[in-house]
Amino acid sequence: MKELFEANLLPIENASFLYSSPKEIEEIKLSKLEGMLLGEAIGDILGSTLEGEDPGTKASLAPITSFHPKAHFTDDTQFTFMKLEVLLKEGWFNPEALARRYIEEWIIGIGSATKAFIKKFKDLKYPWFLSGVESAGNGALMSLSPIIIPHLKKPSNELWCDAVVTTRIIYWDRLAISSSVSFTNLLWKIF
Repeated sequence: MKELFEANLLPIENASFLYSSPKEIEEIKLSKLEGMLLGEAIGDILGSTLEGEDPGTKASLAPITSFHPKAHFTDDTQFTFMKLEVLLKEGWFNPEALARRYIEEWIIGIGSATKAFIKKFKDLKYPWFLSGVESAGNGALMSLSPIIIPHLKKPSNELWCDAVVTTRIIYWDRLAISSSVSFTNLLWKIF
């Protein structure tokens, strides 16, 4: 994050919050971690048939009691578990490795920002830090849950750095990056 700020490659303020440490978590419950990751995947599948629809056109807001026959996971679940894979393999959210991971397989329900990123990174051979696009799509928030994992035992400002940098790979946008830091903060506080 520091290097991106120094190179003027982050469209956010270099705020003091980014250098603060989150409060320590008194008791780490693996069931919460498991629930967070599985909940992301289940929520993605349940919402997949409604994604992109205008909320005013939805027939009903009745509780969902079963999976729709056409329900499936999307790029949001793929990106969540790609981040987790990179963390487990590299020991950290290595942005170069994460960017490469994003181009290794077919992405289900790929969004326009990700398509543009892939074109720049894979096809045009831009470095990861120049491949992002100006977009504040919801995809910036949808795969953040793994970000808190390496920080659970030893909280530090690296949590915010990971949120900034992993979002910045695809989204070169002030709102997307700032929202990701805020959402990461929410995830941390409810853990």
